[in-house]
Amino acid sequence: ADTDRVMEKDTGMRIAEYYQSAGPDAFTAKEKEIINRVRFYHEAVIAMGGNYPMTEEKFHLLSEHGVVILLYAKPFRLAERVRRRIGKRPTMDYSDVDGYVRQMLRKWTKWRDRVDLVINTTNCHPEQTALMIARYIDKHNIGFAAQAMVESEVPEQQILNMLIKYWDLQPSEAKDILRFAKKNSF
Repeated sequence: ADTDRVMEKDTGMRIAEYYQSAGPDAFTAKEKEIINRVRFYHEAVIAMGGNYPMTEEKFHLLSEHGVVILLYAKPFRLAERVRRRIGKRPTMDYSDVDGYVRQMLRKWTKWRDRVDLVINTTNCHPEQTALMIARYIDKHNIGFAAQAMVESEVPEQQILNMLIKYWDLQPSEAKDILRFAKKNSF
């Protein structure tokens, strides 16, 4: 779910138009409302634009039930990408793209140590990036899903049945995963 596209659909306006007409406070409130809604989509990937800095509240909403991945690139590459879509980013200072990109990178840098995975996309094709993300999620998905079900108080037999059915596990493997999930739950 691309939060920008969801916002455009909800508001009936392009992202930049909505920001200009509603203002930053309403925009931020709408963004949080969208994050709160889409974070519960089944197996969702939520794309957050780099134009808006992460906040504690947004980070908590995203990380509570999911994996948070930070994609970054060298400033020259980001500026190059931004210049291809002039007018798309509502808070962008297009008179100083390089300066703005450096400013936004500084705001995102503090989150690097808190996210689950960081990927440098400077020289990556989008398909390579998607593959790296898919491998990471696949590697962590089974235990993560089981832990989320345990924390949501899903009955153990139902968890086992889902692990066997959806991850094609043997019953003994499903029991091992469930034990791990129970041990690592809150």
